[in-house]
Amino acid sequence: MSQLTIQLDPVALREATAQAIMGTLTPEVRENLLRSAISNLLNKKTGEYGMGKTELEIAFDRATTEVARELVREYVKSDASFMEKLNALIRETADRILNMPVDKMAEKMADAFTSSMRRDY
Repeated sequence: MSQLTIQLDPVALREATAQAIMGTLTPEVRENLLRSAISNLLNKKTGEYGMGKTELEIAFDRATTEVARELVREYVKSDASFMEKLNALIRETADRILNMPVDKMAEKMADAFTSSMRRDY
């Protein structure tokens, strides 16, 4: 007995499903769905995760952060002088931490942790 195996591209399957669903919706339902989707994008989120921002604001924040990270990454990689200074700073910081008394380091870490929990965003 032969066996038939079908593999579907997940993106194509998702698109075909979306088209099939949209094809069965009445114009009124389609319009309501679109209005709801737009409203959801423009309504500010509540709770800590959304921090009072709309989905569009959150997406814009994420995109600009991603672009800024990439630009800084490229700058850092391409500037040997900057890398040298950064490495020296990291070495000096690590030396200070490793040579700090443990109780003083624990106190500083606890203070930083407590402070981060109290921040207003």
